[in-house]
Amino acid sequence: MIGSRLALAVLASALVATLDAGAARADGDPASDYLIAQKIFFPYDAKIPQAEQRKLLAAIQSANTQGFTIRVALIWSDYDLGAVTVLWRKPRTYARFLGEEIRYFYKGRLLIVMPSGFGFTIMLDSGDPDTAFVIPDAGFEYHYSPGGQLAVYRTRDRGETWETMADGLPEPAWATVLREGSAYDDESVYFGTQSGSFFALTAGDTWVEGARHLPPILSVEVAAWSR
Repeated sequence: MIGSRLALAVLASALVATLDAGAARADGDPASDYLIAQKIFFPYDAKIPQAEQRKLLAAIQSANTQGFTIRVALIWSDYDLGAVTVLWRKPRTYARFLGEEIRYFYKGRLLIVMPSGFGFTIMLDSGDPDTAFVIPDAGFEYHYSPGGQLAVYRTRDRGETWETMADGLPEPAWATVLREGSAYDDESVYFGTQSGSFFALTAGDTWVEGARHLPPILSVEVAAWSR
């Protein structure tokens, strides 16, 4: 199942790379209108080959049928954001915004694909296309660690195989990590939980709890800081 999630993200990324820019219809937020009832938002007037559309539609339908509930917004240009062009090239921020826009109709996973990256709780290493990290949850209705095991899963071969990274994490732990609650840089991987714990990965693939008893952690961002 985890492998299919990464494959889905890669497929969507490849599809966006084939798009031609076109004029978008004026709208407050076009994707929010479509994703209330549809599983995919395709950019307006983009010349997406029908074969590629069918591949992505089939992948999304298969994921949902297997219990991995997800909807996807393909954003090719700022025109596709309607009135919220300020969120252009900010896929993670737009993921939060779009989630709020449709939350009365849909509360499952969202995958945002922009030329600048993804908005989703899957971390793709821009320096190594074979490597990705993901923090799964138990399912659409149960947003906590599956089986009470809090873990990050890593692939080094584009999703063919996955390894569990749980050394140093509490167990059992029915923790919730939100869509924006994880990040990484060249030094480490980081994530925070809704129960207020913040973790960072150290040498030897061991997790260290950097803080606890914080308010619910809604978002984690990484920035370089020099003294």
